[in-house]
Amino acid sequence: MRIQTLGVMLLVAGAWGQELPSGPSMKTAPRMAVSRVDRIFARADEFVARQADRWFDQGDFPRAAQACRLRSFMYPADYDAATDYGWLLESMNQFDSARDAYRRFRLGNPLMPDRALAEAQFCFLRLKDYKSVVELLEPVLSEKPHPNNYRILARSYEKLENLKDSLRVYEKLIKDFPGDAAAKLNAERIRKKLQPTS
Repeated sequence: MRIQTLGVMLLVAGAWGQELPSGPSMKTAPRMAVSRVDRIFARADEFVARQADRWFDQGDFPRAAQACRLRSFMYPADYDAATDYGWLLESMNQFDSARDAYRRFRLGNPLMPDRALAEAQFCFLRLKDYKSVVELLEPVLSEKPHPNNYRILARSYEKLENLKDSLRVYEKLIKDFPGDAAAKLNAERIRKKLQPTS
């Protein structure tokens, strides 16, 4: 599979009429490897990423999206590759395709604590679909994901007027990440909302 993907990347590079980058600077440290094939693969990936940036800067979003799509399929466990592709689709108002990209990342990485974060952010910000956010993020809280998972979930519960669950999530965030000052302020804000008015 990797050799086939490399072949596609080399064909794409050739079709663009540009040489692959050379030199020792392979900035994608997690993808650096020792074998010759891995080094070629890393160079080709660096080229595709740079080309996507060029096209984006030139306003050629469809081509940039295609390059980002290629990278998201090459590295299905790479959060940045998935979110770069999804964000670019969002910027072109291709919301169904963006959600599909985020969903593919989530389903393809069942052991990653932050697997649902990108899709949940999309549901929260773009769709205002707070019930979907709850369905996506509630199951991952036991895995101690990034604090943004807690924040988006707590805000979604608040938007759904479920203040008790919102407070529960903020309290779990404080327990799992004791230094989170914003979580303490938000928990106190929700507590005040829960107090009966006289």
